[in-house]
Amino acid sequence: MVLNLYVVNGKEVGCDKYAHKLAWMAQLREFLDAGYPTDEKVVLCGDFNITLDDRDIHDPEAWRGKILCSDPEREALAHVMDWGLTDALRKFHEEAGIYTWWDFRTRGFQRGDGLRIDHFLVSPAALEVCSGVRVDLEARAGERPSDHAPVIATFDS
Repeated sequence: MVLNLYVVNGKEVGCDKYAHKLAWMAQLREFLDAGYPTDEKVVLCGDFNITLDDRDIHDPEAWRGKILCSDPEREALAHVMDWGLTDALRKFHEEAGIYTWWDFRTRGFQRGDGLRIDHFLVSPAALEVCSGVRVDLEARAGERPSDHAPVIATFDS
């Protein structure tokens, strides 16, 4: 089962859209609890608009407590992952500095100032057959790109 998700940005910490984002994440966990056994191959992927930890942030101190990097957002994502999901990218790449989003307004891509907010979160059965995860920086460097780079995961079965 694959769920391709877009989690709302949340605009700014403390606003109504932020509260909606946190509530949506809680509902996602309830959805998983109600409908899917953890021993199945389950993949949640897409734009989560949340960094998992400081390795996902070019300047963790500058982003501390801000949207996409706040503790409540990370806790909400951790609660979803506690269902039995693992960050598949980290199976292959433990290092910091792997980003999937860069702000156009600050020329973030050109400066290397990014965030990793797009993820493949997978169940143990899916992780077992995952043979790679990579970020396609060439696509992001192309003409008229998105502010996100595609994240590609390969599964052997």
